[in-house]
Amino acid sequence: MAKTKQAERKEHAPVLKRIGWMGLAAMWLFIVAALVDFNPADWPSHAVAPHSAQVDNCCGRVGAWTAYQLYFNVGPGIWLMLTGVLAYLVATAIGRRVDQLPLRIIGVILMSIATSGFVAHQVPDASSMPEGSGGLLAIYITNQLTTHFGHVGTWLALLGVFGVGAIVAVDELVVAIPQGAVTACRWVASLHWPK
Repeated sequence: MAKTKQAERKEHAPVLKRIGWMGLAAMWLFIVAALVDFNPADWPSHAVAPHSAQVDNCCGRVGAWTAYQLYFNVGPGIWLMLTGVLAYLVATAIGRRVDQLPLRIIGVILMSIATSGFVAHQVPDASSMPEGSGGLLAIYITNQLTTHFGHVGTWLALLGVFGVGAIVAVDELVVAIPQGAVTACRWVASLHWPK
């Protein structure tokens, strides 16, 4: 009896999912390695001139370009995005289904932007890049917020964006933390302290 096309697709679906998971994991490893080995003297950085004759990044010219673009545009918040991707990879590897994935991605992006914004606002000269730390997106956002809301308003706005992102990305964890703190306080209060 001949298999139907729908049955063939169902048969190949697990294989395609595994291939997709392995591709995402390989991309994650590549980006992490490129970011860890980032050198602002490598091409295409605008932080130095002339560039090093040989690219120092362990992932070669592609790794140097990738790390530069991510640090230059996104800033240190990229590490939060990579943490989100790692959480997804681990969850799917152990068989957990990640529900509402597009919303989770939006939440992680909001948290990453807020994190880069905190860095750009608080330590603007901590980067080897001439424009400052935080990445271009966060620098622009914090400059606009500071102009219109001042320093305290900027902090509150960034904190609000981070909080909303956390609720959207990891709502179960955000709810569990206060519950865990209350449980810990009750446990400490129930201890019999020596007099």
